[in-house]
Amino acid sequence: MPTKPKTSISKRPTSIGQSRPSRPKVKLWVLWKPPTQLLTFIGIGLMFASVGLLALRYSNAQTPHTQTDSSIIWRDTPDSEVGTSAGTSGADLSLKNWQSMTGLVYGGGNVKVVYDSEKGRAVEFIGAAHKSDNDAYGQNQRAEQIADSVLRKGQTYWIGFDLKVVPGSKVANGRQSVWRLLSQDGDASSSKLWLALNSNQPGLSIETDSSSLRVGDSPENRWTRLTVGVHVADEGSAWYEVWRDGHMAVGRQQVPEGTVSSETAGAMMAAGIYRSMQDWNLSTRMANFEIATEREVVM
Repeated sequence: MPTKPKTSISKRPTSIGQSRPSRPKVKLWVLWKPPTQLLTFIGIGLMFASVGLLALRYSNAQTPHTQTDSSIIWRDTPDSEVGTSAGTSGADLSLKNWQSMTGLVYGGGNVKVVYDSEKGRAVEFIGAAHKSDNDAYGQNQRAEQIADSVLRKGQTYWIGFDLKVVPGSKVANGRQSVWRLLSQDGDASSSKLWLALNSNQPGLSIETDSSSLRVGDSPENRWTRLTVGVHVADEGSAWYEVWRDGHMAVGRQQVPEGTVSSETAGAMMAAGIYRSMQDWNLSTRMANFEIATEREVVM
């Protein structure tokens, strides 16, 4: 019987000095384990980024009136020196971004720039007891400043400001306003919309020639943020609404008689005191005045 040829079977080298055949090395990146220090640094970085975003969001929510926004058409500036005073001579303060008008302070009124522990620079409006002057509308006292910005008819504006009342104000037997919307000429009697303080009733109220609606308690010795929305018109399309500390205080109200006189092209914002002679001192502080075409940026 024929025999099968023997096949030679090669053995893998195992002895010292002999090398094994090399195998291709396959690197799988998914199996790479990053160093522990790198993971720690990434975690810390993400944590700080999250904290920064939360802080920015909180800051924007708490102080929206410090934002720069194209819808803001007028803003008070802190350039006037603390201690600047109009005195009682009838002069105005000539504050930057405010109208340089005479006749805005008289009858025991005064306006001055002060430093407030919470707001920094603020404007203080003062009405002295038992004093008034006989203007064209009776015995009155005035301590006002008028913003250097005309609010045009047919347009909607949002006016924001902070208000604080120094304790001691009583209920007046007549109009006692701390903010007004005047005709463009700044005439004292031309107001169609005003914010009254303790005027015939305790607290704040928003008033027109035909209505008076409560805005809340008087902010004595504390700051409150007020935002007044107004559509400037001299007839049926006029309206206003009021927000206080981020919440609606007075819903939208139509003003049939208008929010500005028919004889003028627009309105102007007046901040400060206008009242008849009273037997007590009145002092208010105001800060962070802004006028915009969108409500959110002045809240």
